Amino acid sequence: MFDHSVEGRSLQSRIFCALMGRPWFLRGIYPAFSARYMRAQTDADRRARAHAIAAVNSPDGARAVSELWRSFAAPNHDLSAAARRRGVTLTTPLRQSARCCLQSAVRRTRRRPHR
Repeated sequence: MFDHSVEGRSLQSRIFCALMGRPWFLRGIYPAFSARYMRAQTDADRRARAHAIAAVNSPDGARAVSELWRSFAAPNHDLSAAARRRGVTLTTPLRQSARCCLQSAVRRTRRRPHR
């Protein structure tokens, strides 16, 4: 299902990280993404999620979070080769959440004009 690149990351993962590196996309997808990722169960979880959403809705917060996500798509961020040398297997538990949120964001951005 996921075609791994030479660097060890799937094309979908790299595209998702590159898109999350764009503030306009991040603002649109973050509420759904954070809900799937966090699966808040306590009031503290819900407060943390609310603060994170508020942060990405501010210009400085969106810039900081999008720069972090953009760095995940960079080749020097991939640790697969180093992990293999040490006999460690890396897993990506967020693939399903990322795919679901990406599909949701694409639907929403089709309805909204590009900013």
